[in-house]
Amino acid sequence: MNSNKKKKTENEYYILARSYEGLANKEKAGEYYRKLGEIHDRGGRQEKARNCYWKAFDLNNEELKYIDMLMWEGEYLKGMDVIKGKIGDNHEFKQILVAKLHELTVKRDLRRIKFEEQLEKIPQESEKDPTCYIAYAREEDVGKWLKGTLVQDLERAGIDIAVDFKNVQVGDSEFDHWESIREEDYVLLVATPLIKKRNERYKKGGISLSTKERDETVAIGVQLELMNNRVNDLEKLKTVIPILYKGDRTESIPTKLLERVKYQDVREEKNYYCEIVNVIGKIQDLKQNEIDRLTDKLEESFKEISFKCIQSEDETAVFQWKEDRENAWIKNRKRKKVNEETTKLERKILYNVPNIKNGFHGRKKELKKIKKIFNKNKIALITSSPRLGRVGKTELAKKYVIKSTEKGKYDQVFWISAEKLEKNLRGMIKELGIRVERTKSVEKQFTTAKRLLERSGKWLIVFDGVKERHAMKQYSPEAGGACLNNHSKRTGDI
Repeated sequence: MNSNKKKKTENEYYILARSYEGLANKEKAGEYYRKLGEIHDRGGRQEKARNCYWKAFDLNNEELKYIDMLMWEGEYLKGMDVIKGKIGDNHEFKQILVAKLHELTVKRDLRRIKFEEQLEKIPQESEKDPTCYIAYAREEDVGKWLKGTLVQDLERAGIDIAVDFKNVQVGDSEFDHWESIREEDYVLLVATPLIKKRNERYKKGGISLSTKERDETVAIGVQLELMNNRVNDLEKLKTVIPILYKGDRTESIPTKLLERVKYQDVREEKNYYCEIVNVIGKIQDLKQNEIDRLTDKLEESFKEISFKCIQSEDETAVFQWKEDRENAWIKNRKRKKVNEETTKLERKILYNVPNIKNGFHGRKKELKKIKKIFNKNKIALITSSPRLGRVGKTELAKKYVIKSTEKGKYDQVFWISAEKLEKNLRGMIKELGIRVERTKSVEKQFTTAKRLLERSGKWLIVFDGVKERHAMKQYSPEAGGACLNNHSKRTGDI
């Protein structure tokens, strides 16, 4: 009975494999050839098993679905370990397989070269780089894909990315980061089953989870609420782009509102390039017919690569491309270092400075005192004092800013609120036009800003509402300029 059942299964798989092959459905045909090979393998019929495995591999060579081949140079032989027990010690077969894997690796790199060439052809409509926020659920494979692939491709296309890779710890700095969902030009959502699961848990309320899970659940819930607000705004509806990374649409798109938005499907590597060209085209404000022309051309070149026989010139092109990328990376690192050391600010900036209230007059004595302090020190502290009367320390600081800039004492003035410290610091970095990794903490990002200001010499940073003088020392450049702090304590310079 078992033998009949086994025989029947073999026949079923064989019929299904041949049928799907006849229908040109390579993926399904390969799947059933693989299953048939496993049955032959368990039954000791090694020759038949090898033939089935080879057939499955050959039908699915574009996606490499049945070989766990790592996608980095020199590691394509990794696939040999995965199917070692299935091909036996047939030396000739191994040689064929290694040659096949090498050919597929070269073709994969040729597709990547074509994609990067196409990125260079995408026009940038605006002089200013568009900004893009990326929301995702913390998963190892998602984070690795974002860092190693998507973020690099978007930045290569001239898009300024806001994405946070550090562990979530719900607090003011995190909320400031999420708030940028309202401000960035575009928002990308990496849709996975986990992001939907976390959002459903968030909506139930009363989250009784571990600290890490609770923070990550709150993070997803808050970000999706902000995204839903954008989707509800007809003018911003098209600026939210879901990217389906894994799972199907129903199990990965987290909210009903987002289901209304067209998503880009990158679940299969063969779709990634054209889908991301679509994303970049939208962010760069291209018309859909222009985007379609770019993707059609890309698909056409991919088709040519799939059917071509790899020649020595193809291998040379791939080798040169890898060498050029390595050299470009080294040059970019050196250029960044040179820019940090030599760039100077030559434009005037007045960032986030609030308007002075009507009725502010006089206070010449206090203004002179601030000026006198700055002749000796780089930091001055304004505190609450009965001498200031109804006009508070903030109004005095604003008055000093206006008067001193009118006289040309400062070319760049930045007003930083203690209530929105990280948000204002990030805004200041952006206003300075500094391109730094958005994945770094604000403290590390600010290091570049400090160096730039130190070379300028005519800057002023006002820290509004800061409680302690020493708290702002880490944000105060070492040379040139000055910092004006005001807080509620009654001990200070003014």
